[in-house]
Amino acid sequence: MWLALFGYVVALIVFFKVVSDGKNKKKAFNLTAISLVCIHSILLISLGLNDSAASLKKVGFEVWVCGKQVQVADNSPTGRIFRDGGYFSEKMLNVNNDVEQLRLGAELKAAGLSYTDTAVTIPISNSFELKVSGDSSLDWLSESLKYPTKTNQPSLVLEDSNLVCPSGDIGRWNVFIAKVDNKAKKYSWQKVSLTELGATLVRASDGDDLPDCLVMDYGAVKETPEFRCADILKNDAKRCPETDKSTCLYEEVRT
Repeated sequence: MWLALFGYVVALIVFFKVVSDGKNKKKAFNLTAISLVCIHSILLISLGLNDSAASLKKVGFEVWVCGKQVQVADNSPTGRIFRDGGYFSEKMLNVNNDVEQLRLGAELKAAGLSYTDTAVTIPISNSFELKVSGDSSLDWLSESLKYPTKTNQPSLVLEDSNLVCPSGDIGRWNVFIAKVDNKAKKYSWQKVSLTELGATLVRASDGDDLPDCLVMDYGAVKETPEFRCADILKNDAKRCPETDKSTCLYEEVRT
């Protein structure tokens, strides 16, 4: 961007010098004008790319069904500079927003997940669709595989008390949010209902520190999370998998 800006200034100086000299005014004017337009376009594209990258933030996001982690569809934008709304990628909800505190329900719906007070529709990856439809060990999940008419995206549609897990437990939605305090290097878990998702605020991160994380777990009713976000586990002072735990600085606080 700075190189383009420098070129823009140089072109302006050359423009005024050539015009002031009074030689070949028309030709000089046309060439300089074209150069200015090209440089100006490069500047605008560069600024747009920088703005898009600067505003992209992430919130941790994982879905588990009866102890099985769901591969959520990666609907990252391709070949586009700008993107309204959010999208899912590897264990993350990505949001193109400069606001640090985000309304979780709105961002989930913008990214393609839909929910009611008792049910959730989760877009899944094509590879996970093949597992559900072709793996005999996942027969219990196949009836939940749907193709919503609006998107035709393979999805799991799971409603409270509408599925019995292989363990015999009647499935219900447990929703947990890890609230992270990066200054104190601490985090705590908050349980919310599907009804409360719309008003729930989470803190997103641009990558400099740990974001809050959402875990949606369909299975037996739980008061504390059984499954924890990968990013948080990697930084948990007690649970991180590293032999040298000196870099694992975050501590879970019970509330």
